[in-house]
Amino acid sequence: VLPAQPHAEDPEPVRPRVGWRVVVIAGLVGILLASLGAIAETVSHAEAERIVAKEVRTRLGIADSERIQVDISGSVLLQELVGRFDSVSVTVYSYPVEPANADLTVTVAGIRQADGRWTADAASGAVTLSAAQATALILPAEVQGAMRVGFSGGDVVIGTSVPVGTGAHTVS
Repeated sequence: VLPAQPHAEDPEPVRPRVGWRVVVIAGLVGILLASLGAIAETVSHAEAERIVAKEVRTRLGIADSERIQVDISGSVLLQELVGRFDSVSVTVYSYPVEPANADLTVTVAGIRQADGRWTADAASGAVTLSAAQATALILPAEVQGAMRVGFSGGDVVIGTSVPVGTGAHTVS
């Protein structure tokens, strides 16, 4: 007769380590904070662009139906905390420059507010015209059918067609 085998004690149940819980919770909190930061940046960026567009509309007397594009470079939240915007670009499409319409783009760099007024380090602007818009702006209405404005590289070219002999020849 063999002696009875000693009963193995039931092992203690393995409890998950506290370290894993902390890592999982910290990861979830990190993801939540990053998501909230991204949402806050998106909302503040859209609101800042809306405010700039409203100010441009007010200053230039542009209707709400007219298209204005505002681009603010970088993080709006960080720039608001610092109190300085690196670069803001505004494009007004079909801005009336009588007798034509043109696209007007203004870029302002280093914008900051001091004593309730906005100041900037630099500003630049451009007026973009198509050939038809340039023709309407440069040439009097009575010659616009006979003459036209075009572009060649960086040059503005005014051309007309003149009848000579048996056919018309273009002159620029």
